[in-house]
Amino acid sequence: MKFHSRFLALFVTAMFLVVSVSALAADDPLEKLMKGVGKSMKTIKAAVQGGQTAGIAEAANFIAAEVLKSKDHDPPQAKDRKAEIPALSDECAAAAKALAAATTPDDVQAKYKALGASCKKCHDIFQPEE
Repeated sequence: MKFHSRFLALFVTAMFLVVSVSALAADDPLEKLMKGVGKSMKTIKAAVQGGQTAGIAEAANFIAAEVLKSKDHDPPQAKDRKAEIPALSDECAAAAKALAAATTPDDVQAKYKALGASCKKCHDIFQPEE
């Protein structure tokens, strides 16, 4: 019976930790910010793939504003590369603003790819395991 009690206590503790870490991640302002950016990128992707331009400027401007807010946060993954965040944020915001200003389908496509490359650069540094 002692084994089952210890196992149960260990299991409950482990589940508590999982739930606690998940709750902390959900409350992380940077995580929330980046989820909004991701949602806007999906909106833009759908429009680009569908040959549409409606909604792209609005979503791209949202991304620019949110990415600039990311300068105020230090992701734990940044470790010794925190100094790079402002320049990466500025680069991504500039790419998003350029996409928002694009007027032709070819220009939209090119600016969308540039924005994606900018996003990837940051993700490669700060989320390499994903």
